[in-house]
Amino acid sequence: MQNFKIKVEDDGPVIDELERLLKIQGEDILYTIPTYPTGRTLSVEKRKRLVDLSVKYGFLLVADEVYQLQSVPHVTRPPPIFTFDEHDTVLALGDFPKNKIVHCLAHRSSELAS
Repeated sequence: MQNFKIKVEDDGPVIDELERLLKIQGEDILYTIPTYPTGRTLSVEKRKRLVDLSVKYGFLLVADEVYQLQSVPHVTRPPPIFTFDEHDTVLALGDFPKNKIVHCLAHRSSELAS
């Protein structure tokens, strides 16, 4: 597995830069944390573009949605990335606070279990 850094704006990564890197080296998996406990979050547009890129370049988009349900005053969270997945390319991770239980959502969950 190879890690790489890309520039980040207020509403998330610079998607054009990400796509440039994908064209050069391709990836099998892209891991992201779209919602942060500080209230910063990926915009709906960038969430959709990440899903589109996962379809276009054939990688699994792993979205760690652990902070999705935490409320932050004066912040309306966009829907989880998983809700934009129509092509079975997103794996959403989350947890139940204070229980040390992690859950996973995927359209192809039976395939992932094997």
